[in-house]
Amino acid sequence: GPINGPVNVCQGGTGYIYSIAAIPNATSYAWTVPVGGTITSGTGTTSITVNYSPVALYGFVTVGGVGTCGTGPVASIAINVYSPPLPTITGPSITCQGSTSNVYVTQFGFSNYTWVASGGTITAGQGTYSVTVTWNTSGAQTLSVNYNNLNGCPSLVPTVYNVTVNSSPVPTITGPNSICANSGSSTYTTQAGFSNYSWSVSSGGSINSGQGTNTLIVTWNNSGSQTVSVNYTNASGCTGLTPTTYGVTVNPLPNVAGTITGTPTVCAGATGIAYTVSPIPNALAYVWTLPAGATIASGNGSNSILVNYAANAASGTITVNGNNLCGNGNPSPPYNVTITPVPDPAGAITGDASVCKGNSGVIYSV
Repeated sequence: GPINGPVNVCQGGTGYIYSIAAIPNATSYAWTVPVGGTITSGTGTTSITVNYSPVALYGFVTVGGVGTCGTGPVASIAINVYSPPLPTITGPSITCQGSTSNVYVTQFGFSNYTWVASGGTITAGQGTYSVTVTWNTSGAQTLSVNYNNLNGCPSLVPTVYNVTVNSSPVPTITGPNSICANSGSSTYTTQAGFSNYSWSVSSGGSINSGQGTNTLIVTWNNSGSQTVSVNYTNASGCTGLTPTTYGVTVNPLPNVAGTITGTPTVCAGATGIAYTVSPIPNALAYVWTLPAGATIASGNGSNSILVNYAANAASGTITVNGNNLCGNGNPSPPYNVTITPVPDPAGAITGDASVCKGNSGVIYSV
């Protein structure tokens, strides 16, 4: 009977199965295969498995039944042995870690394209003749491809394309990370000797100079948590995967002091007179100013004080302002204090020093 099995095979192909129906009176089966073909299993049976070497040639698969009287008539089929493809790859052979637009191309018009990127991720095109790769890991990496040609044959081994992935820089930033608002300019520095320096600062700051260089001068206008960031291109032409961000705490001055409450009219020599201002946001201490002759008896540095007035104290104003490491805040509105003096010592009394018992209406004066 006829031989069943593939007539179109690939050089280097494996696992091709050929079979024939059982032949009456045959106790064994004598198979032959084309030059370069090897029977890997089934010898002497009705079904064999054949591998074709990379140099296999066109030929015939034949089989004849073997019995006690010899070999019977031979059946055969012609085998077409096709060459495998030799894929090529074109695309960037030197690139940067983290780069995302690397396009690689092999021959167009075939099928079963299979790409493998070592150290990278195929982000588009798998299964087609063109892929886009993001290279994640620096160093010597590879990209390989295989496909089936029009005869259905794959390459004996995938084509491997060598790619050098240069490291991306990791910028560093040095400079003040705690500063007072509106305290002048601050200088921030990253590595020198590279190109395309790109700086940015958060909305609380403004760049005075240095954009495009490795040194930036910034004025911090608003208090709170702020940032400065930078990226650049290194000597290999690679830019940092992400800009480096540096945190800066901009400390505020104390807020404006509120209105002072207390006693507005006091007697000279009075002691323990209380004055208070509401807590001032961002203040670590309170700085009081008093009229001449007044001193703080207790509470100095706080928002509530007791004041002693000397006998010769003068009328005047009291003010207070908040203080912190960044300096003094704006003072409170002046609080007017009027000092009522103690009467002066009395003078000598005039009048009769000697009077008669029973006199009335005797006048004395001072």
